[in-house]
Amino acid sequence: MTVVTALFAWLTAASGLASPTDARGMLDRIGDGDLALLVNPQAARPVRVLLATRVAASPERVREIVTSPDLYRKAMPSFRRTDVVGRRARGRGVTDVQVAWELDVPLWNLKGRLWLRPRTDGADLVLEDGDLAPGLFHLTVRADEPDRRDRSVFVVE
Repeated sequence: MTVVTALFAWLTAASGLASPTDARGMLDRIGDGDLALLVNPQAARPVRVLLATRVAASPERVREIVTSPDLYRKAMPSFRRTDVVGRRARGRGVTDVQVAWELDVPLWNLKGRLWLRPRTDGADLVLEDGDLAPGLFHLTVRADEPDRRDRSVFVVE
């Protein structure tokens, strides 16, 4: 509980959320567990959340999953659908994908449309319509340790 209290105090005093590198260091400190951080909800800015976990897969495999809407249901079975409904070019060789999604939540389903914007270290999900919109999720994947390419740290901000 001391670690959680110290992390909460550090986060509420900081101007922003931890970086993916900081998240990996905090995961090291808390041991076998996941990390959830919240920026002070009393502030005038919107609440920001950072979630981090270790994944038993290479960073390349995790990046493949977060940039492929057709794999979302396999990775998270509560997705009822993730249909690609549009595409747009963004720079050289980069294509954003518009996705109509529906997520099974007890008592009701959430649904909407988002733009999946691939990045070299993950993807951004820009919620443009429906439940949770407007919103933005940054999905970042890093190697857990330089010599352990079979494990990743997955961060959702």
